Amino acid sequence: MLQRREAKRHTIFLYALGTGPSYRQPMKEIKSEKIENILIDCSIDILPEVLKQAQQVGIMSEKNNVIVTSLDLQTIDLEPYQFSGVNFTGVRLIDPESPLVNNTVWENKNEWGLDDPSQLRVEPALMYDAVQLFARAFKQLKDAIKGDVKQLPCNGTMSWEHGYSLSNFMRLGEMEGLTGLIKFDTAGFRSDFHLDVIRIAEGGPKKIGVWNSTSPVAWITEKHTQMSEEMSLVNRTFIVLIAIVRKHSSVLGIDTFTMTSRGEQ
Repeated sequence: MLQRREAKRHTIFLYALGTGPSYRQPMKEIKSEKIENILIDCSIDILPEVLKQAQQVGIMSEKNNVIVTSLDLQTIDLEPYQFSGVNFTGVRLIDPESPLVNNTVWENKNEWGLDDPSQLRVEPALMYDAVQLFARAFKQLKDAIKGDVKQLPCNGTMSWEHGYSLSNFMRLGEMEGLTGLIKFDTAGFRSDFHLDVIRIAEGGPKKIGVWNSTSPVAWITEKHTQMSEEMSLVNRTFIVLIAIVRKHSSVLGIDTFTMTSRGEQ
C-alpha cells in the first residue's frame, strides 16, 4: 500500500498496536484524527481483543471502513460487529462451504476438535495439504523407480539420489486441497490460488468477490430482487398527515387522508 499510494491524493498514517494487553491508545489517536479508512494487520491470536477494543473506542461504527488482513478472520466470533454499521471487509483462503472442506472436517472433527468447518485455521490446513501433496508425490516416485527407498538419518550428511525427482513430482503435480488449488510455478512458488473477499453483513460473513493471483478481483453482483419487491409502492396504502399553521394564531389544524399507490384518495 505504501508503494502504490499517490502522495498527492492519499495520506497514510501508520500506528503500532504495541505489546498489549491494551491497544486503545493508538485507537484513540486514530479516532481523534478522524481517520475513517482503517486496515488492521495483526496476529489472529490477538485479533479478537483488538477488534473488541476498537469497538469500545468507537472506530467500528457506520463512519468507518475496516479491512482485516488475517486469513483466519472467519474463525473468530464476528457477531458483535454484524449490526454496528461498520463497513467490515476481509479475505479468506479457506472456503468453509467447500464440499472437500466440509467432508474432511466432519471426518476428523473428533481428532481436530472442530465443531464447524468455519473454525478451521489456515496454518493447520496448509500443513494438511502439504502432507497430502507429499504423499501423492512419494507414491508416484515409488511407482517410477525400482527397488526399495533407503532410509537416511535426519542428522546425517548423506543425500538421497531421488530427492530431486521427488521435488519435481511435487512441483509438477496439481491437487485440490483444503486451501484450494495446490499448484506451483517453475520456481517452486504456489500459483493460481485465489482468496475470497468477504464482507461482514448482518447475517454473518458474506462472499462479495474473488481475488486470483493471475487476474483482478471479480466482484459478485448482489441481487436486489427481494429488496425491490419490499420497496415497491404497488398495492400499498399510506396515511399522510398535513399540518396547516396559521400566522398570528396558536391554532394548528391537521387534515388526514389516505393515499394508495393507485392514486386513490
